Amino acid sequence: MDILTTSYFQDKNKLEVKTLINKLVEYDLQFIDRIAEFLSIILKDKKLKIKGGIILSIRHEAIYINHLWIDETYRKQGYGSKLLMMAEEEGRKRGCQFSIVDTMEFEAEKFYEKNGYESIGRIENYIQKYDRVFFRKSL
Repeated sequence: MDILTTSYFQDKNKLEVKTLINKLVEYDLQFIDRIAEFLSIILKDKKLKIKGGIILSIRHEAIYINHLWIDETYRKQGYGSKLLMMAEEEGRKRGCQFSIVDTMEFEAEKFYEKNGYESIGRIENYIQKYDRVFFRKSL
């Protein structure tokens, strides 16, 4: 067997990353009938500069919020909630029953609670002194 190497990547199209993902998908399809779909909803200003967005994966009966970000100048104006509602609607259209997300306590814990998400778990001191919080919401 060859010596293992470690490589850091930012590009999800890198051959090694694609190979690992494809092999996992190949394995998973023995047990489930479809793989995840990925969807993004982007918030842009009038000059078409990105000011926020949400990236989610849709898996059978659930959507998983991978990333949600709003530029600081656009926060507290309802854009995050609107993006979240749009993502949830996409999930409903595809037959999803619930939405799942996790966040660090300093990021968006209160935001998800305000949007009807229920805390279903917490890993204390996940990074330094901060907790990682897991949420679920019925759609």
